[in-house]
Amino acid sequence: MDFNKPVKFKIGSEDWEMPLGTLLLLIAIALLLMIGGAYMGFKFGERQFQSSNIPQPSLFFLAEPNVFIHALKSSL
Repeated sequence: MDFNKPVKFKIGSEDWEMPLGTLLLLIAIALLLMIGGAYMGFKFGERQFQSSNIPQPSLFFLAEPNVFIHALKSSL
């Protein structure tokens, strides 16, 4: 595969051209940042519920609605 082959594409009204290797590198960096952001966001959210009576995020959506409402009322 020729990673120096120019790839042409259009975003809006602008024409773009860049080597295939550079485009693949940009896509890989974007994916790594998205996965890292999702992981960090999950860890941040998990830490927010440690000292309260609200269920952990993994159980948060699995709980019945009445259990969720009771947990919210008891934390207020």
